[in-house]
This record gives sequence, C-alpha cells and structure tokens, in this order.
Amino acid sequence: MLTYRLDNQRLRLRAAGFVACSLCCCAFGQTSYNGSSGYINTPSALMRADGTLVTGLSHASPYTSLYLGLQALPGLEITGRYQQTAGVPGFTPGPGIDYGSFKDKAAGAKLRLLPQGAFDLPWLPALALGVDDIGIGTEAFATAYLVGSQQMRWGQAAIDASIGYGQRRMQGVFGGVRYTHSRWADWALVADYDRIDFRNDVGARRIGLDKRPVGQFNLGLEYTAPSGWSIQLARRDGQAAINVGLIVPLGLTSLRAKTAEPAPYVAFHDTLPATQWATDQDQLRSLSQQLHADGLRNLQLKLVQGVLHARLSSNRYLDPHRAVGRAMRILLANAPQGLQRIEVTYLNEGLPTLHYAATDLEQLARYFSGGATGDELLTHLHITMAGPDPVAPDEAALPLPPPDNSHTPRLADDGMHTGLPLDLRMGGETPAGHQWSIAPAVQIFFNDPSGALKGAVDLRAEGRYQLLPNLSLDAAANLRLVENISDVRKPSNSLLPHVRSDIAEYYRSSRYKLDKLVLNHLAHPTRHWYTRASVGLYETMFAGIGGQLMYVPEGAPWTLDLSLDHLAQRDASAPFKLTDYRVWSGQAALHAELAHQLTGTVRLGRFLAGDTGARFELKREFASGVQLGLWYTVTNGRDTTSPGSVADPYRDKGVFMRIPFDTVAPRHSKRSLQIQLSPWTRDVGQMVTAPADLRQLFERNLLRPLQSPADLQGFGGVDAIEPR
Repeated sequence: MLTYRLDNQRLRLRAAGFVACSLCCCAFGQTSYNGSSGYINTPSALMRADGTLVTGLSHASPYTSLYLGLQALPGLEITGRYQQTAGVPGFTPGPGIDYGSFKDKAAGAKLRLLPQGAFDLPWLPALALGVDDIGIGTEAFATAYLVGSQQMRWGQAAIDASIGYGQRRMQGVFGGVRYTHSRWADWALVADYDRIDFRNDVGARRIGLDKRPVGQFNLGLEYTAPSGWSIQLARRDGQAAINVGLIVPLGLTSLRAKTAEPAPYVAFHDTLPATQWATDQDQLRSLSQQLHADGLRNLQLKLVQGVLHARLSSNRYLDPHRAVGRAMRILLANAPQGLQRIEVTYLNEGLPTLHYAATDLEQLARYFSGGATGDELLTHLHITMAGPDPVAPDEAALPLPPPDNSHTPRLADDGMHTGLPLDLRMGGETPAGHQWSIAPAVQIFFNDPSGALKGAVDLRAEGRYQLLPNLSLDAAANLRLVENISDVRKPSNSLLPHVRSDIAEYYRSSRYKLDKLVLNHLAHPTRHWYTRASVGLYETMFAGIGGQLMYVPEGAPWTLDLSLDHLAQRDASAPFKLTDYRVWSGQAALHAELAHQLTGTVRLGRFLAGDTGARFELKREFASGVQLGLWYTVTNGRDTTSPGSVADPYRDKGVFMRIPFDTVAPRHSKRSLQIQLSPWTRDVGQMVTAPADLRQLFERNLLRPLQSPADLQGFGGVDAIEPR
C-alpha cells in the first residue's frame, strides 16, 4: 500500500511496495498547460471519455506545472496542479529558510452545459462553464469562464474550434483551434488566443510579468505516440514552452494483459461415486493442491446429500467473482458422481461475506467452455449475502489434505506479489494464516520553509500473527535508511490540541519506529452485522481501545457503521510511552450508493481534538477499480491561526485516490496504492487511523458484488483487454 499526504504544505509518501508502472494508454491530445481539455493556454468545451485520467508536466518561463486532470463524470472535468514561479521567493529570507521559488497548488473544474448537437441541432456547439483556482488557497491564478466548442470534419481533415469569455486572470474573449489530418494522425497543429492578465500574479513586478501585454497569440505542434505519451512544443506568452503527459483510461476494466497469471484450470477427471470420492485421499489431495495453486486459501469442503459446499478465501484476486469462478471451475472438473449443486461461501478476513449457489451444473460447464453467456448463467447462479454459518454445523468437513508446500511454513509465498519488475516487496504466509512482508517505504515532504523537498527512505516490515480464526496481532515497524526530514524546524501554531500538526516530531526522534502493534478481533454475529474490536498501538501518533459496527442491508443502496475509540497520544520519542492527552473519538457514518458508481458519505461525531461536527466525502469507483474522491469537514473546533483566520476558520479538506495493483500488474493482486492530499496538516476535524476499517475491508468483497450481482466480469477466469 502506498499513501501520500500533504502536511503543512508537505507531501508525505509511505510505500509498503515501490513500483513503477507501465500503463496501456490512449491518445493524449486536447490538453492545455494545466491539465484541462483545451489547446495551449485556453480551455475547450469538448470533454474526454468518461474516466480518463491525465497527468503531465508543462513549462513556459517563469511557470512550471505538474498537473492532474480527470473526467470525473461524463459532463464534469476536474483538475489540480502544483505550480512553481521561478525567480519569486516562496518565503521571506531569514534564518533556516531555504525554500526556493514560490510554489502554489490550484484546483479547477469544468461542467458541460450542452453537448455538441444538443436538441438534434448538429450546428449547435458544445457549451461548458469552468473555474480555476477559485475558493481554495491563495487564488493566485483565479479564472472563471464560459466556452463553446465545435468539431468539424472535411474529408481527411478535422478541426475543433472554441471561443469563450473569461473573467479575473483571463479577461475577455479568448479562442483556440486544433487541426489534424488522417494521413498524419499522430500529429496536430494547435493555436489559441488568450487574454491572461499577468499583473496580479505573485511577484509580477519583481520578475517583469506586469509588462507582458494582455492578449497574445500562441502556436504549437503536438505529437501523440501510439503508446499514449504526448509532447507539445509551443510558443506561449512569448516564451518557448513544452507540455508532456500521459492519459490513463480508468473507464476500462483492464489496462494490462495478465501475462504472468496461470491459465484457468481445464483438466477433467473420471468421476467417482460420492462415498468413494469423499474418502479418496489422492483425489482430495489433488483437489487441495489445485485450489491452492489458483490462489485460494482457508479451504473447507462438505458433501451433503448431493450438494458440495465450499468455504474459501483468496489473497490474490481483487474481485471475489473471479476467485469463486476459479474455485467452481476446479470443483466442477473434480466433482463426484450424482452431484446436483455447488455452493461456495467466500470469506474475507476469515468472515463469510458472499454465498454462491450453482443449481445447474450443465449450464455452469457450458459457461466455462464458452457455450453460455453471463446472463444465461445468472438464471442458475444465485449470489446472496452469507450468514455467519451457511452450512449445517453437524455435518463434518471433508479431511482435505494441506498443499505440498506446507512443510516450508516460514517461506511460503503469500500469493500477493504483483509481477511488476520494480516491485521490491517480499512476503510470505504459513498454513495457519500468519503473514509477513518487507518492502521499501518512501516519505516526501514539500513546501516546508526549511526546504522545498524533504524526504526519507525506510525499510518497512509488516506482520500478522493469527491467534484464532478471527483474532490477529498486527504489527508494522520502520527502519530509517536515509532522511533529511529532521531538518524541518517550523513549529505548529495551532491553538487546538496538537493531534496532527506535530507530525514531524514523530519522524525526527529515532531511526526505528514501531508504527502499529494492535490486537484485532473481527466477527459476523448475524446476517447483516459485522463487528471489530481493537486494542493496542493503532498508528504512529495514537494508541487506543475501541471498535466498530457495520450494518449491511441486502439489496439496499446504503450501509451504516459506527466507530468508537478511547485514545491516548503516543510519545514521539518512546514507542510504548503515552502522553497525558486522552480523548474519546467516534463517528456514525452513512454511506449511500449513487449513480455512476458514486458513493456519498456523511460522518457525524467527535474528532481527535475533541471537536464535534461532520465530515462529508464523495468518491467514484471506475470500471478499472480505481477510486477517486474528496472530503470536507465542518466542526466546532475554530482553527483561527494561519492558514485559517478569525473570520474564516480553517476546515479540514482534501482529495484521495486508491489504485489497485490489479489494474496495472501482469498478474492478479489484492494490493493497492493509496494517495491522500490535503493542503495542511492541522488539528481540526482529524480522525484516527482505524486498525482495520470494516467499510474498506468489505467494500470490494461484499458491498460491490451485492450492488451489481449481474456483473460477472472475470467469473470464468479468462482475462481480456478491452478494445480502445
């Protein structure tokens, strides 16, 4: 797992695995310098395909921008960038200040009001309303605009043209045009006319920006490589400019072929009578080995009156449909004579989540051989929420022999490696479920006055000791290898209890850091309820005792959960020492599933600094499994010191992203990369890092399949890359 967080305008990256990903991407074009669909400086009303993610770097003196753009909904585009202005100091020079040039973060959004050809009028242009850098932070580059665009084609030539009107930084009428020809499909000519007023930019007088005229023509040449990267060379604002970038189509279910994944099981065996099959050790040993080789764990089989019941889990597959499909394929191929049904209960974290019942085995065999569609299969495949014990307890489990590698418990592969060349993670598991992993960890801090870039390289070890089936001891520790974070000296100015704003102190005290040591007990007491109880060192800054309840109504587009913890702040210099600060913290959360795989969350309760209020979250999950979202918190904790004020207290806010390795790896994996960005690390509206958040643990393995049971993508175990 990877996590980023912007702390006191510092960006922190912690990696449990270091990975460089090669993505299959589509064409880059129509991207302006800030990541919005457009030309050079000006935006367009034309939008990219739903789920398209854009990332890139642009430069035209004195500005350098690292940007990210996302087609968050079919008619909504959002952008964010981190921009540097060369020659303008970020902080007033003084002792310990070595920050460098001014750097600023900006976010924007563009909403489509009309698509091209609306109301069956082909001549009617697309129309969009947009804002950039308004309402957040310094508003150093604030712009609002209305723009219309039209795409036209004559034979092999194509032109898209736009005209719009802007206010604030881009004042007045602007426009742009792009020309392409099918004979040179990888190339495009682009030009625009902007109305940027540089006079109010930060440091404009210092570096002469106030002398630039308002209203300039820009001209550029674009090349888009078949692999998806692109480069634009331009004359922008009288300066030579370059814009390079990449687009990732998150709306596709698969971005890379699973070339390192074992092929689906296809062998069939002579059937045995049920009584002989259930006692044949060679047959059961072969079955156990085949299931284990396909990444299936915690195996339990029962044969009851012609029904084969299986309970299993998987460390490998992100999608439970795929895991269960692989299991049913193997069970069907090795079935005894007279078998009438196959039922599989899928386990997550040792708890039953989903129950699959295949009532027509001939139809199931036709589906696996390609002779039946998913819709046809669903008439005889029933997927429901699993109860605590769907199999009668008086029926004895079959004596399933362990797999052949059980004699090397300390070194057994845990099935979670990705196959990515630079994934340096090592990990293993034992037949009893104990797990361990070791991987590099990187932390990066931006924008501290003591230096624009601070960082550390750690070696991170994580482990789980399974005391009982649902009781584990989870631990994580870091060994610092190289770092300069200890140079950060800017103290927190917060008037609230320092529950987060002193985070740098926790990275300065020692090369060794015990991040987590916690007992977790998970339970599934009734059909719709899941519970967690925890005690120990929750995270870097807090220890505690508490728990969580989650209610999952089957067939409803919402879930509820309640968390409550009594917490003590950990001492920065001693792993087992606690400070005098104590707090009860807990939130009741309602999660509602909306259209376009959007999830809205409202959390009400008490936060780490003792403040009470609400946290609002909105996220979207794309077909690729990537999740992107944002949060905003409103509490009675008045954070009036900078960046807040008496008139406008600071509110905790930010954006987050979760990328499953399964999306980019050549084999299936449950691991994921997580990114979280917030403008500042402050103390208002903060939540403790849960030892095991039930909603996150069960989202992919229970909630998503229940919300879309008809989506059997991957159930047959065969992968395909979607056409682009």
